Amino acid sequence: MQDAKPKKRSRRRFILGGLGLGGALIVGWGVMPPRQRLNGARPLPAEHGQIALNGWLKIDAEGIVTVAMPRNEMG
Repeated sequence: MQDAKPKKRSRRRFILGGLGLGGALIVGWGVMPPRQRLNGARPLPAEHGQIALNGWLKIDAEGIVTVAMPRNEMG
């Protein structure tokens, strides 16, 4: 019978695992399409006198801010 010894965790293995995980997150983030491309048309199109900062936020000429939220936060 073999002794049930826990495997040694080396610092090198920990660092390489962290680098691999970080690299996978960066690649996954870069491959993931932005939300604006998923909807086709922009959810908040800018009209005359309005500024659309992105697909979800626009500011009117009078200073009224409109925010489009696709999902509610219920927590």
